[in-house]
Amino acid sequence: MTEDERDLTQKRDLGEAFIKFLRSKHGKHVAATIETRRTAALEALVKVNPEDAEAIRATQNKVLVYDEFFQILTDAVTEGAQAAQILSSAPE
Repeated sequence: MTEDERDLTQKRDLGEAFIKFLRSKHGKHVAATIETRRTAALEALVKVNPEDAEAIRATQNKVLVYDEFFQILTDAVTEGAQAAQILSSAPE
């Protein structure tokens, strides 16, 4: 197995692990908790004093952290799916 094939296999396995986690009871709980916190941060951003730049930045950072977390998960799942497709179509 080449290094590229090992990398693809690892990406595939990681993507599958994330999907399995997100489908589990615990994964669903974690995803729901993150979404609840993200929604609360967005609501807080709407309520923050528009003249308080420091409070705006702090609240924006909370939203960005939750968005980044989901983006990392999404990227891992997407890369895993792409790797699985490449591996399944590769000649033996």
